[in-house]
Amino acid sequence: MTDTRERVLKFLSEAEGTWVSGDDLARRVALTRSAVWKHVRRLREEGCAIESSPRKGYLLKTKPDRLNPDTVKSALRTSVLGKREIVFFNRTDSTNTAAKSMAHEGAPEGTLILADGQSGGRGRKGRSWYSPMRDGLYASIVLRPSLLLSQAGRIPIFASLAVAETLIALGLSGVAIKWPNDILVRGRKIAGILTEVGAEMDAVDYIVIGVGVNINTRSFPVDLHGSATSFYLETGDILSRDAVLTRYLTLFEHSYKSYRKGITGGLLTRWKNLSGIIGREVVVENAGRTWGGVAEDLDEDGALIVRDSQGERIRVTSGDVRVREQV
Repeated sequence: MTDTRERVLKFLSEAEGTWVSGDDLARRVALTRSAVWKHVRRLREEGCAIESSPRKGYLLKTKPDRLNPDTVKSALRTSVLGKREIVFFNRTDSTNTAAKSMAHEGAPEGTLILADGQSGGRGRKGRSWYSPMRDGLYASIVLRPSLLLSQAGRIPIFASLAVAETLIALGLSGVAIKWPNDILVRGRKIAGILTEVGAEMDAVDYIVIGVGVNINTRSFPVDLHGSATSFYLETGDILSRDAVLTRYLTLFEHSYKSYRKGITGGLLTRWKNLSGIIGREVVVENAGRTWGGVAEDLDEDGALIVRDSQGERIRVTSGDVRVREQV
């Protein structure tokens, strides 16, 4: 949205449900009435419900839930995440793609990339992420932890736990973490984490953590029926995406500060309580092989420990893991 259109929306919002004459609005934004009309038309296309009358002028009825970087930054209680630079796109192909490019160019830790919508939202293994305009949270963070590449798996565990605990704190029940990066509600996906790592030799240069959360989504494409859900579909409530983002970043930073210690203590206990997988029979698909076992633990670097049918404990660091269906 252009600065001028933002000003038009600002003045209509400040009228608080009363009519604003075309002459007054044109004077306040220093435009002709014809130019004001063009901006009002664009605001309607962007989701604002604006009534117009030749005699009365314009009346803003409702406006879409638009992410506001200034609101986010002022509401954050973090010391690093989102406190340095926030880059906002009305619509982009993928916030992770933008974040990776910025990380390559030296973006500092805590740089936050936000979008109201994505045309090419991505999940793990090249899967797509449905990203309708202003319905979900699409955000990526640039991190620069001092970790070995083998320890990078700690970070998505911190992020998935922060997302799950954010949704629970906002009143959602039935939340579970599916290792390593999905958040489910009664078996349906409500959020996902995409982790992309830049490394030099065996040391991490940067980690981009992207999160997609289905917040106010009312419907999904046919191919996602039965497998996806949203906060709105589960509760009937509309949430502020700014509120979801600020709570998530606060919880994530709290866990992230302990990344050098690994996943231990209370953090590990909280993850296990939400995982719904420890102690259960699972099916593992990785490296072109499918095998079964019992998920026994999560180690300090985020690897899932699975005991196979031969009694061997195996560290699973990638692939897909699902709970075996009971017949």
